[in-house]
Amino acid sequence: MRNKTILFAACLVASLGVVSCSSSAPEFISISSVNDIHSLEVGQTLQLKAEVSPKNASQDVIWTSGNVDVATIDETGLVTTLSEGNVKLTATSKVDEKISADYSLIVTKSTTSVKPTEISLVASKTTIDIDESLTLVVRVTPSNADDSVTFVSSDTSIVSVSATGSIKGLKAGKATITATSKVDSTIKGSIEITVNDKVSVDGTDYESLPYTTHQEYVEADSDTVIKVKGVAKYVNLYDDKGSEKVSYYLLNGSEGYYVYGQSTNPSDIKEGKVYEIGGKKKNYNGTHEIVNCDYYKELSEKITYTATDITTMEFGNLDAMANYQSSLVSLTDVSVVSFPSNVTKAFSVKVGNDTNSIDLRVDPKNMSAETFTEIANIVTTFTVGKVISVTGAMSAFGYGKPSNQISICENTFVFATLTDNEKVEATKSTLDVKCSLTSEETSLNLITKGDSYEDVSISWASSNESVISTSGNVTHQNEDVEVQLTATISLNTATATKTFVVDVLGNNPTNLIHTLDFEDALAEGQYNTSATKPGYADGNVTLGKPDQKIWTLASTLIEYDSAAIIDGRFSGRIKANGYLANVDEITCSTVQFTVRNYNDGTLSGVWSISYSNDGTNYTKLEKTYAVGQDIYTIRRQLPSSAKYVKIMLDSAEGKGVYNIDNVILYA
Repeated sequence: MRNKTILFAACLVASLGVVSCSSSAPEFISISSVNDIHSLEVGQTLQLKAEVSPKNASQDVIWTSGNVDVATIDETGLVTTLSEGNVKLTATSKVDEKISADYSLIVTKSTTSVKPTEISLVASKTTIDIDESLTLVVRVTPSNADDSVTFVSSDTSIVSVSATGSIKGLKAGKATITATSKVDSTIKGSIEITVNDKVSVDGTDYESLPYTTHQEYVEADSDTVIKVKGVAKYVNLYDDKGSEKVSYYLLNGSEGYYVYGQSTNPSDIKEGKVYEIGGKKKNYNGTHEIVNCDYYKELSEKITYTATDITTMEFGNLDAMANYQSSLVSLTDVSVVSFPSNVTKAFSVKVGNDTNSIDLRVDPKNMSAETFTEIANIVTTFTVGKVISVTGAMSAFGYGKPSNQISICENTFVFATLTDNEKVEATKSTLDVKCSLTSEETSLNLITKGDSYEDVSISWASSNESVISTSGNVTHQNEDVEVQLTATISLNTATATKTFVVDVLGNNPTNLIHTLDFEDALAEGQYNTSATKPGYADGNVTLGKPDQKIWTLASTLIEYDSAAIIDGRFSGRIKANGYLANVDEITCSTVQFTVRNYNDGTLSGVWSISYSNDGTNYTKLEKTYAVGQDIYTIRRQLPSSAKYVKIMLDSAEGKGVYNIDNVILYA
């Protein structure tokens, strides 16, 4: 009872304005200063006061400055001015961040003369053409110091300078512009200006040279003189062995050009500016480039550019895309076919389908470290079959025959929302089953949900459930057995089927007559290659056991002591369209070999087997083998007349390099 009396008394006092039992919500804030000052000089301070209404509301506020380069404000409301300009100071209620008030302040130049301790001159670029003008900017330290200076040119016949710092190029050469403080003549700052001649250093008069058309650019031979213009896009300034260089695309309408490794004043090239450049054409393994670019000029004209949507085109065909080289292109709603597990260095993502695909190339050399990390983090969220849209620059690369790729230099990825039919087809296109199972493999992962779309269901049927059950259990027989698996992919009323043929290997034949496992190769090569066959060039080797035989290794080298080796210390490494074939006659009825992707297990390649009875005329077996992730052991019976065997990598995704090992021939 006594406590209630005390509480009543306290509230009675509060009603008389002496004390409050509870605080009200803030409704508005007012900010004031002594003499209502709204203009200060650089270096001065001002105390602001915030009052929150109603009075019994919390008076706690958070102070912020809208431009900390002009003025700062501490937690007490004390303002310190730093440089000329306008600034807005804001007080926000700690109780309700929606309640705030602003106080405007103008900061002017200090009328108190402060001597500078340092002067620097800044120019938008340090190389200009004859008759080109620009104005230098004077920066002093401290920022409130007197910035009045006098300008002098070291060679007025090359560069003239006005009293206000406006310079003009008069003839080719270099001159130093010096600014001296009017307050203290010992304080000076300088900048070197280079004036370009009208003629390039390689002797080409680019001024009078007509512009090169895009078709001429694509078709030009190496070392052809090129002159083009456009908007700079994907400007990448980088260090090349201690030398600063820049690479960028020049875009003009729907056409584009790629400037690689410009070393002449590379920092002058800015994103979004329009330039005229001159250099030499180079075709670097399918990539069209303009190199030796020592002539360039910023233009005042306005140029726009657009990306061409190539989704409905044959974007995987080199000839079909030739006219789009170096131009901006886009793909809309394409499926991810494969992507790398390692995204810490340059990598490629394959998109499209079985008949029309292209690599999206992401290279840290073409962007900032922050952009590369951003793109890499997005790629780690990819799943096979995911549908994306993306924009980049059309290019091509490859040793021998190049393949198309799109250079991705910024994050332009957009993810699509698909219909039921599209989800089903996307799941079907990426669904895969291992084509061959060794006796050690007693289960097969027959997924029941789509990797990319979990609402898509997958059911399985087996032509021989005693060997491969619909749940993926594998029972090996004494002999090799071929099993057909049929997947039914469905989502609501949308449905599709896909069939796989799996070789379930039985006991190994006992009549082994020859093994090529490369273990008797020499190990004295370079870069983890064997001296017996250190390069991809076609050639013969004499290897194997129990008796050595002559084998042709086409587009194949032998590597050793590398993480990519399948077994032992040596493995073959083969490119697309490469093969292994015995030159010495070996009558055999069965061939067996082990393969895997050398670069990235998410990519696939197609292998075939051919046989011959004379070593010249080969018959290709109808069945081929699609090899993707993991290590595959493939075994196939041959006609009794076979005396020569050819194992060939018909095609390969990505860089098209695979390992092959443990080639065994049985009688």
